[in-house]
Amino acid sequence: MPTARLALLAALLLSSGCASVLTGKVVNAADAAPVAGATVLIEPVSRLPSPGNRDLENTPVPSLSAELTCDAEGTFELRLLADESGGAAPLRPGWSYEVRAEALGFYTSVERVDLKGREAEVELRIHAIDEVAMDGQIIEGDAEKRHDGLQGKLIDEVLRRSGRVPGG
Repeated sequence: MPTARLALLAALLLSSGCASVLTGKVVNAADAAPVAGATVLIEPVSRLPSPGNRDLENTPVPSLSAELTCDAEGTFELRLLADESGGAAPLRPGWSYEVRAEALGFYTSVERVDLKGREAEVELRIHAIDEVAMDGQIIEGDAEKRHDGLQGKLIDEVLRRSGRVPGG
């Protein structure tokens, strides 16, 4: 279907109130505080099983996606996806979608959402990256003193400390 016709169909669906909608919220897993400005990526993954209609289950996954930015309350709303050429396509019921939340200073969170009817809702709980729990250390100070005199041989030192001697 040409992009112009697809865009017209999407506009008609939206204006008639017949379009499906996926709403959600991204929150900090530690305290349920909203994560403003988080990026949410959405794409269809598979057709939902439909008893008695195997042809629908074998439908190839369309190349559609959306990227949204959460508002100050950490919420988002999706009604349209974009195809590879940038054309609009309505959110399709009867599909399972992968919803991924990303934010600076947090681990990525992924949820699978089944859109069975006209609307679905999801809450994505993302965990803050704890610098103390990270392997390694934060290096501070002058550039010359950062590696304890390794003079550019940081990889050799990392290998030595992990029990693997460079070159042998």
